[in-house]
Parts: sequence; C-alpha cells; structure tokens
Amino acid sequence: MSQLALMPEITETAHGRANSVANRLGEDDRSIHDWYRFVLSFPPHLVREYFQRFGLGAGQTILDPFCGTGTTVVEAKRRGLTAIGVEANALAHFASSVKTDWSIDPDELLASARGIAAATLSICFAPGWRRRPGNRCAKKS
Repeated sequence: MSQLALMPEITETAHGRANSVANRLGEDDRSIHDWYRFVLSFPPHLVREYFQRFGLGAGQTILDPFCGTGTTVVEAKRRGLTAIGVEANALAHFASSVKTDWSIDPDELLASARGIAAATLSICFAPGWRRRPGNRCAKKS
C-alpha cells in the first residue's frame, strides 16, 4: 500500500527548501506565530502555499477540525477567508483564541504594559528590595 501525495510535486521540499528548513518560521511570521510554539503546528508559509494552490480567496470558508494553536485560522483571517477552527486540547485552544482575537486596542495594550512596568520598577526601588544583574529585583535578605 502506498500513500497518495496531496501535492506530488512537493514531496520532499517546499520552494526548493529542505524539509528541516521549510518547517521553520520565517522572520515575518514571528510576531504572530512565535509567542507560543506548538510542536505539531504547520509553518505559516506552508498554509499560505496551500491556500494559493487550492485557489482560496476572500469570502470563502475553511474548516480546520484540529486547529492546534490556530496557524491556519490566523493565515485565513489575514487573507479575508472565513475560518472555523476546532481544538479539543485546552491549552492549544487558549493559544488559538488569543492569536485570533484581533479586537485588542494596541494603544490600550501598550498603556497597560507601561503601567505594569512602572509598578514593577517602583517595587524594585522600594526599601527592602535590591536590583540584581539583568535588572531583576530581589527582596533583601
């Protein structure tokens, strides 16, 4: 029994890259896909290649029944496709939910991050605390 290749012309490489290289994240994908790496995830460029080869475009719908951390759903969303992702693993589901929620206001997020940083620094300089190498704070013993 032999396995039928989904795309026979890409059996060993993707865009002329060895599989070990083809499975790595591109630099332009890191901001969305690299904050939580799921071992079984597809690289985004592979998902984009499949969308292109299958002729998928804006207004169409894709179902990913094992969406993991949402790579396919994110890439679909970036291209104007409607995407439905299903995931049973609670941690992977949480990661995909966070990656696909683009309703967050970047200015509000930045303001919150600055507030947390300021509060942390005020603790580091408070009596009874000392700064350690690497700007880490530790309670004086």
